[in-house]
Amino acid sequence: VAVAILAASCNGKKKAALKAAETPYENPVIKHNCADPTILDNRERDGYFYLASTQTGGRGSLTNVPVYRSKDLLNWEFLGDAVKGKPEWISRDRRAAFWAPDLNYVDGKYILYYAKGVWGDGGRSASGVAISNSPAGPYTDLGMIVDSASTGVRNSIDPNFFQDTDGKKYLFWGSLGPGSGIWGVQLSDDGLKVREGFKPVYLGATNMEGTYVHKRGDWYYIFTSKGSCCEGERSTYRVLVARSKNVLGPYTSPEGKPLTDDDYEYVIMHGSPDFTFVGP
Repeated sequence: VAVAILAASCNGKKKAALKAAETPYENPVIKHNCADPTILDNRERDGYFYLASTQTGGRGSLTNVPVYRSKDLLNWEFLGDAVKGKPEWISRDRRAAFWAPDLNYVDGKYILYYAKGVWGDGGRSASGVAISNSPAGPYTDLGMIVDSASTGVRNSIDPNFFQDTDGKKYLFWGSLGPGSGIWGVQLSDDGLKVREGFKPVYLGATNMEGTYVHKRGDWYYIFTSKGSCCEGERSTYRVLVARSKNVLGPYTSPEGKPLTDDDYEYVIMHGSPDFTFVGP
């Protein structure tokens, strides 16, 4: 009898799990303008994932980096702005907005890298950094970390932080257009500024942006977006990947094609033919 009850209990749990797994959900999981999302897995500290995205006007008074949290990556709770008010170095440029944040937990602090975006003007675009004791913020802005004047890289947006297994910290960034492309640099030990004397390294062609770096085994993988991002159904954005045995490259395809070539096309994700998903 005990065995029969246990079997029934297990079968019941199995059926419940299968039913839960088959329960449909709707895309988008966040029904507001939520471009360039970054997700931090903070579960070991408080049980949540945190998401931040590009500045949006989709919630009325919301003007800066919106932050959400979730326990399952499907149901998201809106928490508010990461940064309260625009920092002076951004607000003095009326056309500037917060773009493409990158949220990280570094040495006991939460560090938010973000782009100061000025549409159509790569010379005025840049990236900044802010810090907080909480993933939800508020974040204290520490100002610019890379821009055209300090690095020689136009359109210095889309920052991505990476900490290697040896503890060294790096920033990858860059975007579309002449004088830009994908670049990397080593950061100071606290990750809040470029390491003194370190020169940026050119890693990807000038028709790419939106960089993320990930290490698996002995390989470093760099993911970038290529194409047009913002033309509705005509958007040609797709996601590319290249790899290297060194964190600062050179990055190539498995066949040895350099990521710095304009015609690099090792694509792992593209829009669906039926336009359900456009411009990934």
